[in-house]
Amino acid sequence: MLAEWKKRRETRELPVIIISARSTESDKVRGLGLGAEDYIAKPFGLKELRARIETALRRLRLHAEPVPLGHLALNPDAREIKAMEKPFR
Repeated sequence: MLAEWKKRRETRELPVIIISARSTESDKVRGLGLGAEDYIAKPFGLKELRARIETALRRLRLHAEPVPLGHLALNPDAREIKAMEKPFR
């Protein structure tokens, strides 16, 4: 599914961070090979998660269009993520 998502024009530029309980090297390599920009194995701290999200957002092109994803909205220019129209912090 991720590989297909990365092929779509509307979503291919969005950074994907996989959060998983699987922590073997082969799981991480597989996730990155499917197109994810990062892979975080549980447990992790919220500061680490925020830092990885900010790093992924820095890699986006400037003036990217906001992208609605169900209850999430990604706005690369503002470098913000909203969940159910409230800022994710």
